[in-house]
Amino acid sequence: MNEWLVVLPLVVGVGLGFTLVISRVAVESFLRNSTIVHMRDEFGCPKTYYGRQYGVYIGWVYNPLSVAEEAIGLYNRAKSDPSARKRFFNCIDIILNHVVDRGNYAVVVYKFPWGYYGGLPAGWSSAMSQAAAILALYYAYKLSGNEEYRGYAKKLLKAFWIPVEEGGLSYKVGENGLWFEEYAHKDLSVKPFVLNGFMYALIRLYEYYVVSRDDEAFELFRRGMNALKAMIHLFDTGKWTKYDLVGTDASWPKHMLHVKFAERLYELTNDQLMKYYYEKFKGYRTSVEGLKRWARYYFAVLLRRIASMIGVK
Repeated sequence: MNEWLVVLPLVVGVGLGFTLVISRVAVESFLRNSTIVHMRDEFGCPKTYYGRQYGVYIGWVYNPLSVAEEAIGLYNRAKSDPSARKRFFNCIDIILNHVVDRGNYAVVVYKFPWGYYGGLPAGWSSAMSQAAAILALYYAYKLSGNEEYRGYAKKLLKAFWIPVEEGGLSYKVGENGLWFEEYAHKDLSVKPFVLNGFMYALIRLYEYYVVSRDDEAFELFRRGMNALKAMIHLFDTGKWTKYDLVGTDASWPKHMLHVKFAERLYELTNDQLMKYYYEKFKGYRTSVEGLKRWARYYFAVLLRRIASMIGVK
């Protein structure tokens, strides 16, 4: 049947039930704009199928963050396992294929557009993938002894000093603070200030500092922490967290990242403000608001699984 209906009982909490009727058209529409598939290419590196996102068809592409994360995860095995080493350097080659040299600094770019914040054209960059790429490239230097990899890491680090409006990754906050942006492009009409991406970049910068003892990385981390401590209260609604500062609430997974990253930054710095927000954000998970968002998120997951079982593509 082309016009089937799915009658789905959904129980939320104790003794409270809802019956949802889902049409094939609704499921197909949902999937057409949300399905993302991950796989490994012939070189063992992650590749992602985004399909159509925000009205734009993207298809199969390399996401620099996913590739850099894969390399970081392979590093320890690559020290002794030839197969892991080969995959590691395949990922490094892909990262370098996404690096654009801009003279006194360089950026890792995304070669596909993204629909956030009015539309990011192909060529946008991100503090998340940049910080992960720096760590991965330094690991490549450690494994190979090739100074070229360390040179790339240093040049990518310089981009954190450059304002987004000038093609870099940062916004100045106060006198001594820098915010590192997850969605960066000089022509973007808004300043998103995405929290989870910023916190992730800080953690990776610190990890890079630990292995490299690069004082520039530590100074960037210090200035980033100044910005985070000055602004984190803006992301606290009193019952949940905001994803950004342009009006987007955090989804359940993004809120969980805020909890995780606040905890990690507290561990790294012993900063009591990070401890305060870690505990506060963690507490929101079991609030009424948190349970509603949990149910909403896992219903979407269930919807995808239902569609998969009945063959909607």
